[in-house]
Amino acid sequence: MCDLSYGCGGLFPILETPANFAPIAFRYGPPGTGKTTFAAALAGEYGLGVYMVSLSHEELSDQYLETLFEALPTHCIVLIEDIDSAGIKRESMTKKVAPKISQPTAIRPLVLGGNAPTQGPDNIDWWDGRIMPLPKKVVTLSGLLNVLDGVRAAEGRILLMTSNNPDALDKALVRAGRIDKKVLFGYASHEVAIKMFTRIFTKSAEQLLNGETQFENVSQLAEDFAALIPADTISPALIQCHLLGHRTDPVAAVSTTPSLVAAAMEEKRSGTNVAGYQAGLEVPSKT
Repeated sequence: MCDLSYGCGGLFPILETPANFAPIAFRYGPPGTGKTTFAAALAGEYGLGVYMVSLSHEELSDQYLETLFEALPTHCIVLIEDIDSAGIKRESMTKKVAPKISQPTAIRPLVLGGNAPTQGPDNIDWWDGRIMPLPKKVVTLSGLLNVLDGVRAAEGRILLMTSNNPDALDKALVRAGRIDKKVLFGYASHEVAIKMFTRIFTKSAEQLLNGETQFENVSQLAEDFAALIPADTISPALIQCHLLGHRTDPVAAVSTTPSLVAAAMEEKRSGTNVAGYQAGLEVPSKT
């Protein structure tokens, strides 16, 4: 939950950002906490286009990445998601593994009995009846750093990177001076739970459909709901799904919350929490 006028807790004062400045923000935290949603909200608030870059794409190389960044508009948001899972490493840490050769095929090779393979169709090498794929292209750490803040890095863009596991990243990528702001998108706090409940169940007169009336006691119900949510344990995405599932009945949204919390805690105990966050695993006792 962010107030965009303050750039999500000081992420960056976007309206005062000079045109020759290219802020880079690193957002980290468990899944379902709004890292990607924030990029969409920021773009909608300030009328900027969002361009997503997949660093794990099999055709992406350092040179291709540089070409893509050069083609971006001057003012936009560049989103690189789950950068920890893209396999970005220093060149000295990248192991060069010889490509595996598949079993012989019935397809006639372009070269028979030769020692030097020649490239055939579909970007593969043919050699003595065996198909040998060419090595996969990769983006190196130095190639990524060059497009982020190297001498050819463009100005006037906002670059957002997300990660579920920030400790897996090379320190050079997230060091001070390269990343302008690091923001933890954590699990829902008591305040966030109240705001989400209030936002979903409060409608203005213009938002009401035919036959609808405004819900009563929303403020008290929001407090009751938040009291059932263990602080910093449940993701905002899970809370939102639960509330929207009861969007016509705020009382039911509150009464079914203990079941929601119990199910979420059981999922964490069983190891389905991919981010590995262990805070608040105990189901709060009823008082």
